[in-house]
Amino acid sequence: LSGMALNNVLSSACPSVSTSAPFTCLSGDPGQPNSGHIESAWDDLIDAGTVVPVPVFCSKAPGKCAVDSIFGTGQNAVFPVHKLIAVQVCGYHFGKQPPRRYKPTVAKGYCTEPAVDTVMNQLASDNSEDVYLVLAAANLQVSNVTADSSCRLGDDCDGGLRQIRMTSGGFDY
Repeated sequence: LSGMALNNVLSSACPSVSTSAPFTCLSGDPGQPNSGHIESAWDDLIDAGTVVPVPVFCSKAPGKCAVDSIFGTGQNAVFPVHKLIAVQVCGYHFGKQPPRRYKPTVAKGYCTEPAVDTVMNQLASDNSEDVYLVLAAANLQVSNVTADSSCRLGDDCDGGLRQIRMTSGGFDY
C-alpha cells in the first residue's frame, strides 16, 4: 500500500494510545528523557556489535505515506509502526558531546563495511551540534515467513495465528 491507503491502515491499527497490556501501539510517553545513562547504553550496543530491531515510521517525504503516520503530541502521540529494520549501531553524535564510534581494532559485523567507515571518519571530525546515530542495516533471523500476502494480519483469512517473532541474539520480540 501507499499514500492515503497506507495511512488509513496504520491509523486504524493504532487509533489511540495503548494504556493497558497488551500494548499494541507505541505511545509518546517519553519516560525520563535523560537519566544520565543514554550514552552508556548506546556505548554498550556499539561495543557488543549487537544487531537490534528498530521501528520505522511512515512519512510523506520521501516515504510511502500521503501524510506522516505519527499523530498527536507529547504523551498523547501515537507512533504506528510501519516496518521493523534490523541495524547494528556503529556510532553516535549527541550535540556538543564527544562523538562515539566502534573501535576499528575490535570491529565486527556490519560496521566494518567501507561505506559505513567513510561516514564514521566524518563523524570523528564533526564539531556541529547535530544529534544523530550511525546505523548499518543488518540481517536478523525471524521465525516465520515475511513474504507479502494479500491477507492482512487480523483479517478473517488470517485466523489470528500469524505472528512474526525475532529470534536472533537471544532476544524474543
